[in-house]
Amino acid sequence: MSLWRLNGIGPRAIREQILKADLKVESEQIFQETEVLTRLGFLDKLTLEGQTSFSLTSLGLAILRQLEEDKLQELG
Repeated sequence: MSLWRLNGIGPRAIREQILKADLKVESEQIFQETEVLTRLGFLDKLTLEGQTSFSLTSLGLAILRQLEEDKLQELG
């Protein structure tokens, strides 16, 4: 959700430090979770200017949209 809110979609990757600060999580926790999401094809992991960055893939965005749609249906 944070990547989407920060506009980290496709070629617009968000630096790991910014993502950690937004999520307020420890380095080890974000490392484990992003590794799994990258392996599943939901995230792209890039190195930009020597720093690790992440962005949502098309699949990751589709899953996120489905989750949001499901939440809206639960409210209705």
